[in-house]
Parts: sequence; structure tokens; C-alpha cells
Amino acid sequence: FNPALLTMFGYNATELPGQSAEVLIPVILSEHSVLEYAGSQTKDIRHEGRRRNGEFFPLEISASRMTIDNRPHLTVVLNDISERRQMERMKNEFISTVSHELRTPLTSIRGALGLLLGKAQEGISPKARQLLETASRNSERLTLLINDILDLERIESGRMEFNFAAMDLVQAARQAIASNEGYADRHQVGLRLGALPESAPVQGDELRLAQVFANLLTNALRYTPEG
Repeated sequence: FNPALLTMFGYNATELPGQSAEVLIPVILSEHSVLEYAGSQTKDIRHEGRRRNGEFFPLEISASRMTIDNRPHLTVVLNDISERRQMERMKNEFISTVSHELRTPLTSIRGALGLLLGKAQEGISPKARQLLETASRNSERLTLLINDILDLERIESGRMEFNFAAMDLVQAARQAIASNEGYADRHQVGLRLGALPESAPVQGDELRLAQVFANLLTNALRYTPEG
């Protein structure tokens, strides 16, 4: 054992030599020998360690087997994952809170916008309808963004889902301008499209591209002087 193990478990260097490893990881070694464990399919697994004072704590064990002079030996790495477990609990609490506090009102907003667009078309002016459609698109994009935030495991693993389909990049740019006009007005900055072709057909994920446009535009608006 090395000094780090002594610190982790609270022993001094004279107490451990000759003792069974069960004093450190009693649960797994009461059922299997260390050699059996190292020969199993699972090399990295979580168990509980026991400190000198009797306190149990979450432990990650990695064991590798080797043979030296025809005798079996093991290299065993023990990691105290108490802090990681605490972070996981905090993450789960965060996900639960965000899911309730953001998804619930957003679902109501999307439903209300859908009703206005679906049942009150005759009494809505073209400008009001355009604003409602913009709000509806933005709420859909916000739902996607919230889902991404909540799916932290997918973010940590680097996996991102895309739904590619035929779309018009020019129309996407026009929608981005319309979606961010309110933010531009608050900053007293104008948005306009320069010279564009009539269309620019591409294969893309419309919602993801809308988020990219929004990020670029809001950053530009935030740091552009008024006027």
C-alpha cells in the first residue's frame, strides 16, 4: 500500500501489513477472494470501503492481475468517490428542480400559443399572428434547449442528436431576424439581412441552426453600441 491509502483509510504504516484486505473493503472480500475479483469481467466497480474509525464510504475499485515468478499478484487501485457521489446527488436535484420549474410553465405557454394560433386566426392581425408564430417557434426551441440541459449524461459523453432534413437557409435566416427583433429593440440596435439569394437549400437541423443563429445574434446585440 502507498501513503495515499493510509490517508484515505486513516491507518498508520505499522497497522496494515499482514492483515486481510477485508479490513478495507469488507463487503466484496467477504464473498470473493481478491484473485476471483480480478479474474471477473468487471474490473471497475463501486463498493464501500471502511475507514479505521468504522465509517463506510463509497469506493471505486480497479484490479488487474499479473503473474510474477509463477505466483499470482494484483495491482489494486482504490478511489474515494464520496465527493463524486455528492456531486451526482446535487446534479439529480438540479435536474428535478429545473424540470419542474421550467418545463411546467413552458408547456402552458406553448399550449396557450397553440390555441391562439389555431382557434383565433380570424381576429388576429397579420402582425400579431407573426409575433405569435415567432413566440411559438421560440418556445419549441427553448423546450429543446431545456431537454439538452437536463440530459447531462448525453452532454458529458459528447453525444448530440440531430434531425437532418431539407430546409432553406435563407428562410432560416429571416426567421432568426424575426425571432430576435424584440431583443434588438430592447438594446436599440437594428437587424437587417444583406444581399441574399432567393433560396439556399441545405440539409440541416432547423431547430439546432435556429439556436446557433440566436447565439450569434444575441451576442452581437449585447456588445453593439445603441443606434
